[in-house]
Amino acid sequence: MLRDLLALLRCPACHGTNLALRDERTDEREVRGGLLVCGSCAARYAIQDGVVELLSGLGSEARQERQVRNARKTRDWAIERERPYIDDAPGSPWLWPSFASNVEQGLAQLALDGARVLDIGAATCWSTRMLCERGARAVALDISTGILRDGEAQFATGVFFDRVAATMEELPFVDAAFDVVFASATVHHSPRLQHTLAEIGRVLAPAGRAVLVNEPVLGLLRRPSQFGREERELGMSEHIYRLWDYTSAARAAGLQPQILFPAALDRWLRGEIPGADTRWMRLARHFPVFYQRRPWLARWFQRCSLLPGHILFGLTLALLAEKQKPEV
Repeated sequence: MLRDLLALLRCPACHGTNLALRDERTDEREVRGGLLVCGSCAARYAIQDGVVELLSGLGSEARQERQVRNARKTRDWAIERERPYIDDAPGSPWLWPSFASNVEQGLAQLALDGARVLDIGAATCWSTRMLCERGARAVALDISTGILRDGEAQFATGVFFDRVAATMEELPFVDAAFDVVFASATVHHSPRLQHTLAEIGRVLAPAGRAVLVNEPVLGLLRRPSQFGREERELGMSEHIYRLWDYTSAARAAGLQPQILFPAALDRWLRGEIPGADTRWMRLARHFPVFYQRRPWLARWFQRCSLLPGHILFGLTLALLAEKQKPEV
């Protein structure tokens, strides 16, 4: 961690902001080890391999997910440093092209040069790398200390970012700490969506922007019991919410949400990426021809199908939300 991160941190136990470094061990780049001690409640938080562990009072579901995500596995870092522009899911050739399309769409909504950005659910930090490559000063947050340690391998691409192990339901940062909050396929892991969006709203500066992409949405024609079944069996926290759960939670957090037509669906309709092998996609396999040949039809389709598509089928969420400035 960099020393200037201290100005953004607060104690997750008592919300005090007077955290002090103790017994720090540094290298030429960052604080690599030591302790953060809260001057208000005396809570102590470890710094290991540059990762700050700001975890307090985790519930059973969060503890289980942390344990699963902390499980070490061998990673091919030549691949991890290229995500999401890879093809290592042979059974789902649409997966990473879809992820990449939606992430690029989200990043395009943001002014990142010089912005202070929080990347929630960063995992191996490929999205944090993308933010830094576009000029952001980023902080990667994940509940897993182990996976954030591995994320250091992204530094080989020429970027640097702070790494904080914490839960998104108790973000260990002061109010208005960030210009941007970014999350990809992350927020649906929270069992308390409204509380998590409230935390995102709290750490955003006025007029700051939050972007959520690649979040699953529950449609009327989708069975919630089938979603994330394999992941739940492994101990992951998997939830699926309806569109209005996201939008109402955003508004309650003081954010003005805007739902975007998912870039991955647009690119599939244009024939640029493969589509998921679902019965709905198979039924629609002839529609792309008309979509590609008639630009007016494409624009009309996007405007008219976005809300019904979410309600019926549960399109992948692409949400942009701006924090409203306080009235003076």
